[in-house]
Amino acid sequence: MLKVLDDFGRNPVFRTERNEYYLLKCLTNWLSFYTDGIIMKSISTHSVFLLALESLSKSELNEKASQCLCIVIEEMNLERDADLSSLLAKKVFDYISECDRVIEENMDEDFAGYLKVFIEFGMKSFPVFVYTRDQASLTFLMYLLKLFEKTDLEGNHRACDFLNKQVWTI
Repeated sequence: MLKVLDDFGRNPVFRTERNEYYLLKCLTNWLSFYTDGIIMKSISTHSVFLLALESLSKSELNEKASQCLCIVIEEMNLERDADLSSLLAKKVFDYISECDRVIEENMDEDFAGYLKVFIEFGMKSFPVFVYTRDQASLTFLMYLLKLFEKTDLEGNHRACDFLNKQVWTI
C-alpha cells in the first residue's frame, strides 16, 4: 500500500488539489491502522508524507495534512527514528512563521491544524527539551504557550493534556 501511494504521489499528472487530499486521506487512514518501526524508517522519504509536510500551509489540505503529521509524530520513536525526528523538528520550527501569518490573517481553521502539530511535537519532544534546555527547545515551548493563549483550552483536550502532563510537571 505504501508503495502504491508513493507512486501516485510522485506522479505529477496525479498531483491535483483534489487528488492530493485523497492521497493524504489514504496515508492517514493507513497509518492510523498500521505503524511499526519499518514503516517509520521509510516514511521520511515517502512522497505523500512529504506532501503532508508541504500542505499544512494550504487551507484546503491543512486538516488532512495535520492529521497525517500528528499520527507520524505520535508513532515515531525519537531514538530509532532519528532522521525522521530531525526532519520533523526542522519543519515544525519552519511552521512558526507560517502559523504567525495564519494568526494574523484570522484563519482559525488553519490555526487549528498548526496547533495540533505543535502540541503533538511538543508532547513527543518534551523530555528531550527538558533535558537539553537549549535555546531552540525554550523557543519552541514559549511559542507553544503563546499559542495556548490564543485558543479555547476547554475545548482542546490535547492541549490540556500537554499542559497537565508536561509543562506543569517541571
